[in-house]
Amino acid sequence: MFSNLVRRYYAQRNVPGTLTIYVTDQNDQRVDLTNATEIRVCLAHEGDEWGDFTNFTQYRSVGASSRVITGSASQGEVLFTHDNTVFTKKGQYRLSTMVIDASHPSGSLYPEYAWDKATVFDEYGKDIQQLIEKLRTNLSMWSMRYETVMAGTNNFTDIELYTFLQQGLEMFNGWPPNTTTYTLSNYPAPIEGPFFLCSLVWAIVGLELHEIAQHFQYNDNGISFMRDKSGRYASVLGQIFTLLNQQMPNLKKIIALDALSVKGQFSGMTSMPRSLDRALRGTRFWR
Repeated sequence: MFSNLVRRYYAQRNVPGTLTIYVTDQNDQRVDLTNATEIRVCLAHEGDEWGDFTNFTQYRSVGASSRVITGSASQGEVLFTHDNTVFTKKGQYRLSTMVIDASHPSGSLYPEYAWDKATVFDEYGKDIQQLIEKLRTNLSMWSMRYETVMAGTNNFTDIELYTFLQQGLEMFNGWPPNTTTYTLSNYPAPIEGPFFLCSLVWAIVGLELHEIAQHFQYNDNGISFMRDKSGRYASVLGQIFTLLNQQMPNLKKIIALDALSVKGQFSGMTSMPRSLDRALRGTRFWR
């Protein structure tokens, strides 16, 4: 593949985990790793000098405690286990895989004409992680059977859900008739329902865009088949906007009035209203 980016992986800074890496050639075909004698995962942070490949940090598959093992070797699957000493900086890491076998005793680098990237985000505090899990519950996207009766494999990652939460809160803050400045750490409990609906909007937009790319129609000898989920996501999106349009205007007005502390304001007036003051001019006594 002749591009700057082949595929992207995600990790959290200082948080242990495992990346599933797929080794592909320049034609984006999976590389058979069955006969590989050694596999290395090579990393360099965007802030580091990476022009010389020898400056990359390399993790090898040899050794009893190796971080690098093959999963489905014939399908080019490599499992790279990282602890809190690997991804210590936020930002982009250039990532590539070196395969050593009989044909490439010095190693062959994949992908050959581009780079994979690992995007590394800050670790989430307990309160943010709880928000992420709440949104995952709203989307019925738990991955394990014991977590839900609706377990599935079409799941968002933590960073994707975190992004939807951020976008949802920005949408809530900017919703007319007035703006607010809440953050994920200080929003009041009464707004959580509408705020989560705003976050669901962005999640469903992501699903809808994904399904549009997957859509196809097949017709052969009168037998027709169509794969089109995007319209159904659009229908759900319409229902959510209906709820938001019903709830948000009044809610934002209440928030604005609470901020103004209107209650009791007129009881403390120290002078007559201007119109009444004019009407009583020239009278002997008025109070």
